[in-house]
Amino acid sequence: MNIRERVFAGRHIKLQGLLFAIVAFCLTVFIYGFLKYPDAPYRLCDGGDYCGKTGRRYTDVKYREWKSWEKFLFVCWPFGLLASYFFSKLRKRRD
Repeated sequence: MNIRERVFAGRHIKLQGLLFAIVAFCLTVFIYGFLKYPDAPYRLCDGGDYCGKTGRRYTDVKYREWKSWEKFLFVCWPFGLLASYFFSKLRKRRD
């Protein structure tokens, strides 16, 4: 048993759990937005309101909610991608 195996012995299970939780959280954020804002992306229409893909009108509050979710998704998603990459590397190492 080399030094690396002694240092990381037993930690892979905790690390896998953490990485799995990050990936699950990011997928949950994505699915939440997909279900809550099915008509997105919103754009400015005439009259000061916002319109979705189908032409349905939305208020400024709904637009700001969508934009904040979109920003959160763009911050969260890279962490989910990195976590899934490291999760797959750990699984390959165990197999």
